[in-house]
Amino acid sequence: MKILLGVLLLLNLALYLVLGPYDVPAKLLPGGLDEHAGSGLTLVTEADPAQLEVARNLTPATGTKGSSEGGPTGVITELPGPGPAMSTPRGRVAICYSLGTLRDRLLVDRVLGELGADGIEAKVRTEERRGDLSGYWVLLPARPSLEAAQAQIDELQQRGIDSFVVGTGEYRNAVSLGFFHGRRAAEELEARIRAQGYNPRLVLRYQQESQYWLDLDETASERFGDDTWARLGESYPMLGRYLRDCG
Repeated sequence: MKILLGVLLLLNLALYLVLGPYDVPAKLLPGGLDEHAGSGLTLVTEADPAQLEVARNLTPATGTKGSSEGGPTGVITELPGPGPAMSTPRGRVAICYSLGTLRDRLLVDRVLGELGADGIEAKVRTEERRGDLSGYWVLLPARPSLEAAQAQIDELQQRGIDSFVVGTGEYRNAVSLGFFHGRRAAEELEARIRAQGYNPRLVLRYQQESQYWLDLDETASERFGDDTWARLGESYPMLGRYLRDCG
């Protein structure tokens, strides 16, 4: 009997030396944290519930700050894992008023005067926008230089075609053939020039309009009460009041 027990002990010892101990990897345990998951931060709302349960049972390291005064200390709000951390907004967002839009500078000055009577200052901001269609422009594409454009002018004049060189702007060194308020007349000229071997373009031209805004800073916006707005709204029905970030 003693011999049999001795043989069994020797067999167990041999198996231990050959195969070694069996450990279950931590990441395979329910709720286990994978140490290779990364060094980023994951929001509590995005974390795995199993990880949260493990985190709640962890003992905070020395020096861990607690929550706000009166709350529990050592509360874990973030877990190791991939993904960016959420940044906390700092300070408040100041909201200011803008009044607009006005298309007449005289009206702008009148509104400024009424605001000034209430001790409210405003800064005038001007914006340019495209207005109504003003006409149709027939021209030849811009030449590489003024000399080349002038040479084309001479050629056109020999054929009895009136033209001139555009000296500035987007179409500098182009050859203007005519400007028309009606589309039909412009298309007829374009067809006639094309029939003579040229490649004219028909360009739509629009009026440029100025729009004016009155921007109030934070102090002026605080002074801009409903009484002032009601008075301005009655005198200038085209005026609107808009909110914007003071920054």
